[in-house]
Amino acid sequence: MHLLASIAIVGAGLFLIPIHSWYPNSCCSERDCKPVLCEELVETPTGWLYIPTGNHFTPAQVLPSEDRHCHVCLGGILGQTVKRSICAFILSGV
Repeated sequence: MHLLASIAIVGAGLFLIPIHSWYPNSCCSERDCKPVLCEELVETPTGWLYIPTGNHFTPAQVLPSEDRHCHVCLGGILGQTVKRSICAFILSGV
């Protein structure tokens, strides 16, 4: 019985391991970021637009991705449907 409890605790702990440990604390620190299709981020004259939500990121909010994917970080208050743009990570040359 103790073995099953130990396995359950270890298994639950695996879900707490950060998937993208390179997200900087100044942006979102593992909380509000997720990988997205790079095609969903479109460059505009004033920054980048995340098409699915309409969030705009200024050039200062856009950073180079540290993997082969694009990412957006959107924050908000629980229950709000509109989220604020925190930062985005794009591939070089995208």
